[in-house]
Amino acid sequence: MKFAGLFLSTCFYSLLALSSSAIANTGPPLAFDTQLDLLSGERSFKQIVLERGGKIQSYRIDQLIRPTVDAYAQAPARIPVAFGSPAPTNTSTGLFQDTSAALPSTPVGADRIKVLTDEYINSALLNIAEDIPGLALSFPELLMNSPGPDFVVAELGLPKGAQSNGCPGVEAPGADRLTVSIPNGRSMTIPHTAFGEFGPAGIIANHGNRALAQNGIRVASIEELEKADFEPLAAIDYFRIWVIAIDLSDLGIPEGEFVAQVELRSSGILTETEVGLRNCWLIDPAFVMGLPAT
Repeated sequence: MKFAGLFLSTCFYSLLALSSSAIANTGPPLAFDTQLDLLSGERSFKQIVLERGGKIQSYRIDQLIRPTVDAYAQAPARIPVAFGSPAPTNTSTGLFQDTSAALPSTPVGADRIKVLTDEYINSALLNIAEDIPGLALSFPELLMNSPGPDFVVAELGLPKGAQSNGCPGVEAPGADRLTVSIPNGRSMTIPHTAFGEFGPAGIIANHGNRALAQNGIRVASIEELEKADFEPLAAIDYFRIWVIAIDLSDLGIPEGEFVAQVELRSSGILTETEVGLRNCWLIDPAFVMGLPAT
């Protein structure tokens, strides 16, 4: 999460225990089309276009495989927001705006985890963990390793070259790095440069509480996310949409075999900033969907 004016923790968790593999086929899609509702502010997914098996294929939301979230953990980033939801286009943006009736009410219960698996790109789980699986996702229709990419992750990031007060004096690389793994299997870290940028995300209402900014406090489970006492804290409008289409072959899965679950983690970078070392650029997943078998 790149939240101007709020501080990131200097905590850093190594992922050296995870094996890595070269990225050969994972990369951005050809197109990732969204549409903004001018009244509600919801930016919804319309279609993705990719090359698969030597052919150009397009998919709508009803053709994609929607995962279920089995596990969730937030990074110990000392940032008071946990998730974001769409905000109306007339919402005042900025960190210190009135947070009463001007912002959308905070979703409750299971609706909080659904911000990841809905079709809205400006709803997201912010700053997922890197020391433990930030997200464990199961696909009710198993993912088959078909020729080309097999599932898609869209995340929210600053424009390339912008700065956040969370990491002052450091230009954002664009997308946030992501580590993807198969449980008890191989993993790979996807660099900033592998993502494609597909326009503005729209206005996002950030929900959380001040306790999350204290050292050692974070949301570490789905149950905690559903039951935590959160409120809308601010609305922001500077995120861009960064997308990566992931090929299971790059995780060592033979073509034609199936995968039931994948794990996602942040892969932040311990960076020297104007105020010392900070763990910068933790990923904010907004949309994860499987692609049907070809």
